[in-house]
Amino acid sequence: MKNLSFRLFITLLFLGLITSATDLKAEKIKKKTIWTFTNSTDEDANDLHIKFEDGCLPTNIIADENQIKRAGGVFTVFPNEGSPTQHDYEGGTVEVGESITLQFDTKTKPKKWWWTKDGKRIGDIESAESEDLASASYQPNIPDYLDYSVKGTGRTTGHITTLTAYNPTQKPVTLTIPLCFIPSDGNNQSYVVTSETTVTVGVNQTTSIPLEGYCADIYKPAVPNGAAMPGVSEWIFEDEHYLSNIPESTVSGNPVPAAVSGGITPTIPGTNILITKAIDQFEQPELFAQLSIAAFKNLKEKVAVLSSDLLIDPESTIQQAGWIYTAALTGDFYKVEHLLENGKKQYEAQTGKKYEKASTQEKEEFKKSMNVIYTNFKFTGGEAKIFDISDGVKTEPEDIDDPSDLPTHIRRAYDRYIVEREMGQSHNEALRRAFRQQGQRDQWGATFRRLYE
Repeated sequence: MKNLSFRLFITLLFLGLITSATDLKAEKIKKKTIWTFTNSTDEDANDLHIKFEDGCLPTNIIADENQIKRAGGVFTVFPNEGSPTQHDYEGGTVEVGESITLQFDTKTKPKKWWWTKDGKRIGDIESAESEDLASASYQPNIPDYLDYSVKGTGRTTGHITTLTAYNPTQKPVTLTIPLCFIPSDGNNQSYVVTSETTVTVGVNQTTSIPLEGYCADIYKPAVPNGAAMPGVSEWIFEDEHYLSNIPESTVSGNPVPAAVSGGITPTIPGTNILITKAIDQFEQPELFAQLSIAAFKNLKEKVAVLSSDLLIDPESTIQQAGWIYTAALTGDFYKVEHLLENGKKQYEAQTGKKYEKASTQEKEEFKKSMNVIYTNFKFTGGEAKIFDISDGVKTEPEDIDDPSDLPTHIRRAYDRYIVEREMGQSHNEALRRAFRQQGQRDQWGATFRRLYE
């Protein structure tokens, strides 16, 4: 570390840069599907048969008071191992005009399905386009007859809250906490839970469940360790259909000047639909929550894929890019100057030195580092499809006079180039480590040298 400049030292100190040893596996968040089947035949049915496009298992399995397990609350016989494409449900009754809702462990779709009564088919063999088949929103398995408490941890990232569940019944109970949004109490941060958790709570037992996620409000303090948080009944759970069904007018307003937004325009995650109307998390909780869940979900998946190329700590990248997004949703933009102020506080806390006592050159290097870091977050959000950052982005090397103008994939290479140079590598060696292909080194080498030196 002795050979590092002040600029690189601050970068490493603040965010744990150089993550070549960090192994964040590309873990895709497992998606589930829910389908509702309606009996429109002329008879009550006691069997349902389904052929799926892909193998799956039902997941909404509930034990009744006699410890008999039922799929969808109706059928006592159902697939329970492997990943079959043919499903046969028996031991229950779905009356004429009634429906059953089944939840599956993959993003699959029925190819055809039919009802039977005492083994004989009733009605037609239905297709995926049947009016009696409907896709439903994911519903969490959180029984309301358990006693819950929710406590803060004092953290903004990682283990953000602990859910405690007490089971007063005479049977073990399994509950699943899916991706969700924990609202703010008005004084402290709101959070997005980004990892699904399933636990079983034994008879008359209390189980503590740590939940992982990120803060969704940069401008509020973390919930203090041990402090009460909004209860489970107030949480908003991921609904994969919600954002695809909102009209664009819900999020469309007047474009925000770049001087105000910092060049960030949030989008409905995964789309090119710009969000130019401020969204209040207290006045529009469902919209704000679903956007935030989708944004952090996209970030988590994208950063996992990019982790081997990232120079910035993956968890910090997700959290900071997420803050930029959620702040932009509210119209109270989190810009590079805010990151600079936070960086100063981190520097003083870690070193015990006052930032104002640093030399002019050191302060200038510090500001440059914060600009590099912020731009990295910004472009990561662009790749995760939660920001529109197309305005003003230049693509020709000779046109670029500032690192913030570099295209996303080139900017990551430039960030690595900076670190290698600061650690004493020559221009050619730093370039070799930044790019795998000689053609890219030839194309961008002179620009990297000019921007750096």
